[in-house]
Amino acid sequence: MINEMNEKLKIIPASLLEEYKFVIQFSVLAVAFDNLKDAEISTDKCSFYTLVPSVFSSKIEGENIELDSSIKQKIWH
Repeated sequence: MINEMNEKLKIIPASLLEEYKFVIQFSVLAVAFDNLKDAEISTDKCSFYTLVPSVFSSKIEGENIELDSSIKQKIWH
């Protein structure tokens, strides 16, 4: 079973990238990615999607910090 998983995880050569992008219609994926929007509560100075991992990383390191208070601080300051 482990050998089967290793076979599936092989890195393909860069020379096959163009063909791969053509097969999966890369342009459609690029358009979809470009249309992604940040969370409504994000501000110019702070993205919700970077604040959340920062808060939980701090919790892992033992800091007593809450997501709710961090969001309020970033929005109001």
